[in-house]
Amino acid sequence: MMPRGSLKKSAHIIVGLALCVAGCTWAGDYSVLAEQKFQLDAPRPHPLSLAKTADGGYIVAGALGRRAFAIKANASLGKTWQTYLVAQEIAYTPNTVISTPDGGSILAGQTRIRGEKGSALNAPFAAKLDPTGNVVWNREYGSQRGLEGNGAFACGAATRGGILLIGMRYKLWHEQPTRTGTALGSQLWITRLNKQGEVEWEKGIAVDGSDLVTPLLLQKDNCARPIEEERGAVVFAISTAMSASLVRDGRRIVAGPEISYQDKRVVLVFKLDREGRELARLRLADGSIPRLFANKDGYVLIDNNLKKGARGVRETFMNGDLKVSRQHALQSDGPYFYMEAALPDEQGGFHLAGYYTTPPAGRGRSAMAYLNDRGELLDLTQFGWALPSWQPIALANRDDAQFVLLRQNKKGGIELSTLNHLH
Repeated sequence: MMPRGSLKKSAHIIVGLALCVAGCTWAGDYSVLAEQKFQLDAPRPHPLSLAKTADGGYIVAGALGRRAFAIKANASLGKTWQTYLVAQEIAYTPNTVISTPDGGSILAGQTRIRGEKGSALNAPFAAKLDPTGNVVWNREYGSQRGLEGNGAFACGAATRGGILLIGMRYKLWHEQPTRTGTALGSQLWITRLNKQGEVEWEKGIAVDGSDLVTPLLLQKDNCARPIEEERGAVVFAISTAMSASLVRDGRRIVAGPEISYQDKRVVLVFKLDREGRELARLRLADGSIPRLFANKDGYVLIDNNLKKGARGVRETFMNGDLKVSRQHALQSDGPYFYMEAALPDEQGGFHLAGYYTTPPAGRGRSAMAYLNDRGELLDLTQFGWALPSWQPIALANRDDAQFVLLRQNKKGGIELSTLNHLH
């Protein structure tokens, strides 16, 4: 039998390991200064987006069963209010939350509605909340069937003239006997709303000339928030899976000399004028989860480098015409960092939230890392033991040394954390 002293010591070790699994920090320059947990009226919410509000607070949006939710926190992360949108038919999924200059916010995403034969179809929606969380307007967009198809909004931005939403629209075969349509392909869909949520114009963009490439999927994590220039032009980035199939003149083509086999993630960057006309386009192979930022020379794109034999993040610098000026891509077969969210600082670097893992394993420990202005990945701080202790969702500014992380813990709870970085 183990002596009582040894039992007591072992118990302390076990308790210490348990606490470490929950929230240990492993060597690095990032530390958690404060944490705030939010409770909703049902378990297992899905936080999807974070935005800093005009009054210095923060708003979190996500899905909870059939409902969309929004939580407003003040500058100290204390809850100010929470509100719900209840879907008339099936469910609301707000992929993005957009802070507006009047102190309110826009929730944008997709809802599921019933077709003529009882089928479930995606319909884009947007809802305006005032600074106190009251719903000012709530609108659905798109067509339930026919050539215009239906789809979902994935990201957006508040512009000087209104609201710009980036989404996708299925291309449907209108002769389908059930009248619900069969998806032949997908198309980028740009929608410009005025401040009352009314459509000013909509434009579709094929990703390969006039052809529709399938599948083109937009979710909350693979569409970077659009950036508006002073003249009203908008730049945005998406990542998507490109497969060996395209649609031409209403006919699906899956084989032949015009189809080159490809089943991988690519990143597409677009620049549009204020009327939605395409000005420039850039395609980068083997990337995912793009994050786009403006700098003095043009734009910086950060994404995960998925090239075979390469691991880590990739940093691409572009001028105003989306021409690549330089690029930093990590090339490593060993442990690597997988990014979920990024945030710039005043030194020209970026805070990255994600996972530290070893291929071919899945996501390992939750981690923060710093990408400096020379493209070097530094200051890696790991949290927890083996499996992720929390899932990073989004980052928002607080000040130059501190910022706010939206994350979801192992039990499915929503947390906002103030983090500090020592340069």
